[in-house]
This record gives sequence, C-alpha cells and structure tokens, in this order.
Amino acid sequence: MEKQTPAGGPVDFKFSRGWSARALVEIKLARSSRFWDGVLAQLPRYQVAEEVKRGIYVAIAYTDDELVPEFREKVKKAAAVASKASGANITSILIDARRKESASRARNPELSDELHERGGSEEDPGEDDSTAGDDID
Repeated sequence: MEKQTPAGGPVDFKFSRGWSARALVEIKLARSSRFWDGVLAQLPRYQVAEEVKRGIYVAIAYTDDELVPEFREKVKKAAAVASKASGANITSILIDARRKESASRARNPELSDELHERGGSEEDPGEDDSTAGDDID
C-alpha cells in the first residue's frame, strides 16, 4: 500500500539508490488550476513526509504561451522559493510537449541528393551485399 503523505495522496514518482540517494518527482500540466500548489506546497510536503531532500518538479507545457521565457523563469523562481522555505532542494524542469512534425516524415533533400550522386537510389538502397552483417556504428 502506498504511503499517504500530509499533502493528501502519494507523490507521482520516487527514485532511490539506497537510502542516501533519493528523489521525489511531482508532475503537473502547466495549464492545471493547481499548478503552483504543486511546486510551492505539495512537493515540499511530500519531501518532509518522506524525509527526502531532493525534489524535482516537472511541468508539462502544451502551448506557446506556457513556454514563454517569463513563465519559465517564474517556474524556476517558484522552485527556488519553495526550496528556501522548506530547506529542501527543488529543481524545476519545463517540458515542451507541443505537437511537432513527425520525424518519420522528415527529409533532408541535400543529403538525399548527395547520396544519389554517389550511385544509390531511394527505391533500391543498394545491391552490394559485401557489407551484409557488418555492424553499423
């Protein structure tokens, strides 16, 4: 059974390598109505309850507005303020989760042209089996 903390529930993730190397991770969506509570109150309480000095606050951002430099700085400042107030060490991480073009659709025409100039073709990657089974580093 998961240990309940004074914050009302379990922390999102616990990591440890023995007793002395432990960290707690709290994750929140940047658009969450409880976003600032996560870094300013919840994570520090979890750290006190678990007797863990290292905390990582992970913010997931899906929009351009959530990734402006001012917001990034405010998240860092919140982690610093919470660290100072609790005596713990809280680090913030802001993850850019905006939609991006799929890597499987990415193309590099210049390199493709260079490849084709050397005798390869897009449809036929090569008929030379002399390197079959060789490791590619």
